[in-house]
Amino acid sequence: MICNDALKLLTLMDENRGKRISLGSHDQSSLQELEQNAYVSRIKLDDFDQRELSRAKSELIQLQNIGKEMQEHRYDVLKEQELRNHILTLSELSAKKQRSVSIHGIDYSITYKGKELIENLIPRIKRIGDKQIKELEQEISALNDTFFSWAKRSFEILEFLSPKAFQVDEIHCRSIVIGLSSRPETPKEVSEAFINCLEIIGDTMKDHDRIPFIAECIIISLKNLSKESISSEVSKFNELRVLAGRYTSNYDDAIDCALLLYPLNRSNSENIRFLGSALDFARKLDSIINFDIRLEAALLIEIMGLELNGGMASKFQDFYEKIDTPQIHDRNSGIAAALLVIGVFEGNQAYSRFTTALEFFNRFSEEPMIIPSAMLLHLSPEIEESLDMLRLASSIISRQKLSLGSIESLSLGMKMLLQSSVISSMISIPSELRTQYVLSREIIPLQTLGILSISMLPVALIAFTTFHELSIHKITFTDYSFHPVHTNFAYG
Repeated sequence: MICNDALKLLTLMDENRGKRISLGSHDQSSLQELEQNAYVSRIKLDDFDQRELSRAKSELIQLQNIGKEMQEHRYDVLKEQELRNHILTLSELSAKKQRSVSIHGIDYSITYKGKELIENLIPRIKRIGDKQIKELEQEISALNDTFFSWAKRSFEILEFLSPKAFQVDEIHCRSIVIGLSSRPETPKEVSEAFINCLEIIGDTMKDHDRIPFIAECIIISLKNLSKESISSEVSKFNELRVLAGRYTSNYDDAIDCALLLYPLNRSNSENIRFLGSALDFARKLDSIINFDIRLEAALLIEIMGLELNGGMASKFQDFYEKIDTPQIHDRNSGIAAALLVIGVFEGNQAYSRFTTALEFFNRFSEEPMIIPSAMLLHLSPEIEESLDMLRLASSIISRQKLSLGSIESLSLGMKMLLQSSVISSMISIPSELRTQYVLSREIIPLQTLGILSISMLPVALIAFTTFHELSIHKITFTDYSFHPVHTNFAYG
């Protein structure tokens, strides 16, 4: 049975609960398949009559009124108990009747399995409408298996990392292990490599609060976790940070630019060209719309291979002006606008998808989550499907006890979804563009989980990690700081 037929029939049944409907021969055949696969079931109501329930309730009221006028020892308690049991039975039948739909004299009800099928079909129907239900079930199963495996591995790494990374706040550790889970090594090896990287970076950047996330970005990009490799890559990052510092007076901006350039492995002259062009573009934009774009937004557009010309400035300005509001920091508006212009969708289509995601996120925070909303545009062609995948990922995060609240579950689910999508997409690109550890992980089909902007893959893992830390993780940390959950987080 194809998904379009299943959703059409299940929706018809759901909209006509408590009524009678007739089906054509094709829909009758579909109904049989749904019943055979336990998406719907027949309800035996034994000639249930609603009037019988009303009579039983009236009889109980009369009996109770009589009891008030009589001596307690003469009151028929047994009769009342029988009536109450009968009413409960009839009420259950009544509820079933109201939930069921009568089709050619037979009462049918949508089962829990059927309701779950509807929930999975609706956000994906444009993509999988012509596929068989079995294919959808395989996709959802693979998706859940991937998220479960990622979350389970994250928890295992957290068990090793948390006692050793005593200088890192626990909520940061819970985020960092989501990224570290992309490594194929054992949890102990990954944790030890992270601690080593943390110490080496700390020698040069001292007490900067972003050191743990810089260490995470470096570890997830390494070809191997040897001490020599870690030391070499930290030096490489520091050189990029110093170089970027020549083009911006903002320290965090320099860090972001260094992180974006880091996975490209370009020469010093090429990095200088990137930064110089990005700065020129940022200055042009700043004179047009009078805001502090920050260098990383312009750099992100450039490293995606897009030309920083007048047409791009116009596109960027249009998105920025739509996004920007007084309560949003210019930096976040600039990054979100950059994420919109590098996507595969343009104009009103891109902005419509963005606002759909933003409306979803606004339920969780008073601060507009514009960067997460923009990042989601790079996943499934249908934003509704991306949001449903986020729901599944966040649910698994919560069940694996990786978070202490709903906003943190959403944040970690978002990070896991983005990172697993990058890993999934890498199977389809040339081997020289893949990271070393991709082939060590199970990868599910690209149509289920992937990145639409294939050109983004070489820097996507670090870009998404960086922007996640700048946006939704920061909101989560603020929420955690002001509304702490009074629960000890235990491992084992």
